[in-house]
Amino acid sequence: MASSSTLSRPSAHVARSPESYESLARRNAAAEILQSYERLSWHSFQRCESLVQTRLHFQNVLAGLTDQDEAALVDWKEDKTPRPKPGDEGHHGSSRKGKERLSGGVAGPAPKANKTREQSDSSTGGSAKKKRKSLQ
Repeated sequence: MASSSTLSRPSAHVARSPESYESLARRNAAAEILQSYERLSWHSFQRCESLVQTRLHFQNVLAGLTDQDEAALVDWKEDKTPRPKPGDEGHHGSSRKGKERLSGGVAGPAPKANKTREQSDSSTGGSAKKKRKSLQ
């Protein structure tokens, strides 16, 4: 008869993954981020990327790619055209606004300007100014 020591018992040892704990934790975090649109959008804002670019980054992390592997694969086309400086009106060629710009330069009559406080005081004989001085 076979002794109890020769019988095969299930092993208490769990087969270990060749992957390091840090790599596994990074992949798990990437999976959680991909499952949440809110977290993905926060990371997108933090990385200054679009949602598509950020989603691709975390999919690459989930696939086990390192940062160097990802840099070799991804080549974003960036718009390097110079942007107009604030206040640089000469760049656009026209300073027309609104309906005037849309109608090809034909604008209706100019709206009447609002009177300033001093103009209204002078038209009423300065009574408002006198009232303010008397209140002081």
